[in-house]
Amino acid sequence: MGLSLFLRRRFSTLLGFLGLCFLVVTTAAFAAPEDGFIKVRAEAEAHGTGLTARDKAVQKAQHQVIAGVLEATLVPIHLAGTEILVNDAEKYIRSTQVLRHEVLDSTTRLEIECFVNRKQLIKEAAKTLLPSLTETPTVLLVIVEASEPTHPHPSPAEEALAAALRKKGLSIADSAEVWTRYSASALLEKLRGDIDVAGRFAQEHLADVVVLGESVSEPAPSDRSGNISTNTAEVALRVFRASDGKIIDTIGREARVYSVDQAEGIIWAVKDACGKLVEDLFVSVVLGVLSAYESGDLLITIEEPGSRDRVEEVIRILSGFAGVGRVEELFYDDALARLRLQYAGAIAPLVDAITTRSYGGKTIEARRVVQRRMDLVFNQ
Repeated sequence: MGLSLFLRRRFSTLLGFLGLCFLVVTTAAFAAPEDGFIKVRAEAEAHGTGLTARDKAVQKAQHQVIAGVLEATLVPIHLAGTEILVNDAEKYIRSTQVLRHEVLDSTTRLEIECFVNRKQLIKEAAKTLLPSLTETPTVLLVIVEASEPTHPHPSPAEEALAAALRKKGLSIADSAEVWTRYSASALLEKLRGDIDVAGRFAQEHLADVVVLGESVSEPAPSDRSGNISTNTAEVALRVFRASDGKIIDTIGREARVYSVDQAEGIIWAVKDACGKLVEDLFVSVVLGVLSAYESGDLLITIEEPGSRDRVEEVIRILSGFAGVGRVEELFYDDALARLRLQYAGAIAPLVDAITTRSYGGKTIEARRVVQRRMDLVFNQ
C-alpha cells in the first residue's frame, strides 16, 4: 500500500472518529481538523463592562473550548483528572478570534473561535490520565512483514513497537494465538480491506486495543557508492478499540537508512519508521481506553471445544439463562472459541449453569473468572 494513499485514508478515518464524538458537544461548535488542529467556538460572559471583564470572558470561553474537546473525546468517568489541562487552555490554543462582543446589564458577553492543537491536547491527556487507570491497558500487536510474509513471528516492526510501548507503561498481549489461526495473507487482507471486517477481528481478542499493521521494506543500490544500499521501510497501522471494534486511528510512517549490510540496514529502517510513529500510537492506544464506555458485556473463552455442537450447546444454555441478552460467537475452531454476551448479573450462578452439565460426554470447568472475563476448558 502506498503511504500517500494510506495517509489519505488516515485523514478520512480521523474525520469519522471526530465527527462521531463531536455530536455529543453542545457548548462548542467544531470545524474539520487540519494537521492536528481544529477550529472550536464557544460563548461565555463575565460581570463588568471594561477590558478586564472582556479578558475574563475570553478566558472562560477558552476553558470551555478545551473542556468541550475533552468531553467529546473521553468518557465522563475520566474527565475528573483533566482540570489541569482545562486551566492551562492557552497552551493548546494557537489563536483566538472574538466573533461577537456585547455588553448588557453590566455583563460582558462574547463568542470566540479558537484554533486548537487537538493532537497535543489529547497527547497530554493520555499521559496525564494513564497513571489513574485502575488497570494497565493491554495492547495486541499483529504486524505482518509484507515484503516477506513467511518471516518468522514476530516481525521486526512488531518487536520494536512492543518494546517501545512496554517502556511507556502498557501491557502487550501475546500474539502467538493469532498466528496459529491466521496466515500472513489473511491478516494482510484484514489490514488492507474493509474496516468492519478488521473491527470484528479486533473484537475477537482479549485486549483493550488491537493494532493490526504491516511493514514493507526494500533495499536498493545507492548513488553514493557501489557497495552502499538505500534501505527503505514503511510501517502502516490500524488501531481498533476491542470492546466494540471501532477504528480509533490509522498511522503510517516511512524511513530510509543507508548501509553496507542490506539485511542490517532493512532492520534499522523498520526500527526508524517505528520510532517515528510510536508517540502517535501510544496516544491512540490510551485514547482507545479512555474513550471506551463500560459495555457490561461478558467475554467467554472456551479452550479445546472440539466439535461445534459443544459450543452451540453452551450458547443455548447461556441464551436461556435469566438476565442474559444477546449472545454472540466471535470465533470458533476446534482448539479455541470465544463468545460475547450481554449480562450484568452475578457471575457465580452463570458459571454453575455452564459447568454442571455434560456436553457430548465431556464436562467443562472454569479455569479463571476475572471481572468481565471467563476462561473455560473442556476436559479431555
